[in-house]
Order: sequence, then structure tokens, then C-alpha cells
Amino acid sequence: MDLAEATVGNSPALTAVFPGIQTFDELLHSPKPPIDLLKSVKEFAKTNRDHPASALPGEIATVLYYASVVVARWRCGEAITTLNDDELRAGIEWAIAEPWVDDRTRLLLSEALKALKPTRPGERQ
Repeated sequence: MDLAEATVGNSPALTAVFPGIQTFDELLHSPKPPIDLLKSVKEFAKTNRDHPASALPGEIATVLYYASVVVARWRCGEAITTLNDDELRAGIEWAIAEPWVDDRTRLLLSEALKALKPTRPGERQ
């Protein structure tokens, strides 16, 4: 499943609304991704993460969730989640540790992790 197949409600495929971006990879690694598409992907991932009838495995949906949140925050300057930095850090660390996450996405998440302000006692940036 990728963006060309994803819809939100009764809307057309997301790529019809955001031409030029056909895949999650293209979105997440775009230097200037559309914030509305990142928000849509975050909601899509959140909805599919625990849904028993989802064609998208929960772990993949969870990585999409964190990656869209990270990209929105560091490339668009917008927070699209209510997670605090500790919760975000835990999710990013989990995603980085997953052996099936591709290297580009792992690097993206690792850079975001470095950018988070340390909040744990004795933690260094």
C-alpha cells in the first residue's frame, strides 16, 4: 500500500490532491513536504495502526505515524501530535531499533532523535 492507493474518507486518492508525491518514501524524504499531506498520513497511520481489518501491518503504520510527525516538526516547523518529547523519543527509538526499517528512514528518525532536547537526567544531546 502506498499513497496512490490511500484515501481519506470518501476523498479521492491522496496523490490526486497532492500531485508530484506518489509514495510515502517521496513524502517523508521531500525537502518541502506538504503539511496537509503529512497530517493526512499521520491520521491514516493512526487509524490503521490497531485496526483489525487494516491491510497495513500495525508496525508499519506506527513507523509511518512517527515519521510523519518528525518530518512535520523538523521540515515544516509544525507539531502535528500531542505527544510530548519523551513519548516521541520512545517511539522514535522503537522505530530505529526495528530491523526492517529502511536505512533512509532510520537516518531520518535518528536525526530527529538528536534534535530532541534531552529531558532525562544525565542525558546529553
